[in-house]
Amino acid sequence: TELATMSTTGDIRVALKYTLGSKTSSLLFMLKIPSFMQQGADLSYLSAFPQERECTYPPLTFIKPTGRERKIVDGELNYHVVEVLPYFPS
Repeated sequence: TELATMSTTGDIRVALKYTLGSKTSSLLFMLKIPSFMQQGADLSYLSAFPQERECTYPPLTFIKPTGRERKIVDGELNYHVVEVLPYFPS
């Protein structure tokens, strides 16, 4: 459960850019959105960087792993990608 507002992007290149501080490996959550009711708020129209395709989720959003994972290796960098489902607080 995320206690603060959770910021996400629909562009994998943007997500990878934020992992550049890692020397060897990074963990990425890939949100699976099965319904428009689980979609975050698109902030592209408010952003100074609209190309980042930022969506936010409210505080206390719960992310549940689906069990699907994959590893991506890019040179010396390793990415562990975990698919998750977002659930809003009720």
